[in-house]
Amino acid sequence: MMFIDHRNNKFINNQMNEGVMSSSFINQYLRVNEILGIRREKILEETGVTEQDLNPPNGWVPQSIIEHLFTTCLKLQPDSVYGIRCATALEPSMAGVVGFIALSCPSLLDLHRTLRDFGQLITNLFKTELKHQPGLSLWLIDFFYRDAMVNRHSAEWVLAGSAMLIQRLDPKALLEVHFNHAPALLDAHTHPIYAETFKCPVKFEQSQAALVLDPQYLNKISPNGDPIVYTALCNQAKLMLEQSHPQNNIIDRVRQEIHRLLVLGHVSRDLLCKQMGISSRHLHRQLQLHGSSYQMILDDIRIEVVQNLMNQYNNLDSVSAALGFSSVKSFSRWFDNKMGISPSEFKRKRQLNSIELKTIQDKM
Repeated sequence: MMFIDHRNNKFINNQMNEGVMSSSFINQYLRVNEILGIRREKILEETGVTEQDLNPPNGWVPQSIIEHLFTTCLKLQPDSVYGIRCATALEPSMAGVVGFIALSCPSLLDLHRTLRDFGQLITNLFKTELKHQPGLSLWLIDFFYRDAMVNRHSAEWVLAGSAMLIQRLDPKALLEVHFNHAPALLDAHTHPIYAETFKCPVKFEQSQAALVLDPQYLNKISPNGDPIVYTALCNQAKLMLEQSHPQNNIIDRVRQEIHRLLVLGHVSRDLLCKQMGISSRHLHRQLQLHGSSYQMILDDIRIEVVQNLMNQYNNLDSVSAALGFSSVKSFSRWFDNKMGISPSEFKRKRQLNSIELKTIQDKM
């Protein structure tokens, strides 16, 4: 678990020019390189980086040192698929509390929230977002390194690591992988490690790095998760974030207020801002700095609860009202867009699944 010195906390957010990474994770990164055959002593000798640089009192290593280490490792052992090799060598538990949360996630949606909400316990040099399109969901990841090669290998590392966690929860969920760079080649052909690692079609030179998911699996509970452990670890991670950010996290405040407004039966951006005592413009700016928006948070909360509501109520009017939609028509359009299936088709499949389950139970 990483160390944060609250007497000299210098956690840097995306507003500043220099990103950071936890010293705990940097030391694990050097362990990964030793697994790949690059000795820690050799890396420090070549870079001129000291043990004190890697373990500063505040617990955070600046971006300049991170990129210097990364590019030096690439020079010491050139490998066109270095990032993917790092992903396969890194055990999730080596990522501290974030890794343990990822291993205990009950669903894919929980896994994405883990990286989105708690990834800053490792670094602020990436941002992840879940975008929904008809019939599919895009797990988007952006990186903020200055060196293009570091960005490339980081993309392959993080997407490979995320894909392996996704496949652990449900192998059917991952439809495609997109990279915004050209593929690494082996004997003039796309390197076979992509197919071996992702076990699904991989497309290159796309507009953005992303994992393409089947939305019907987002909320599906996996037998490989542990909800009790997941909840306990999330509470610990939230405490660590609060300690590393003296100010209340704006996203947490917005989520809490939206939940409260939904319970009261009405939610809107203007009402949210009134309750929080801030302007709509200020809310937009603050959420934008955290890579989020009012609509993204509202949609995220609605996706969290919609299936339970569909099971709870027999009519769509009640579900629509509970989620703050002005009409069943607007709810149905939103549901189809986010879940890749119409509400009526969802209810039909749920009924079929219930009948199949009852038939199995009757035969036992």
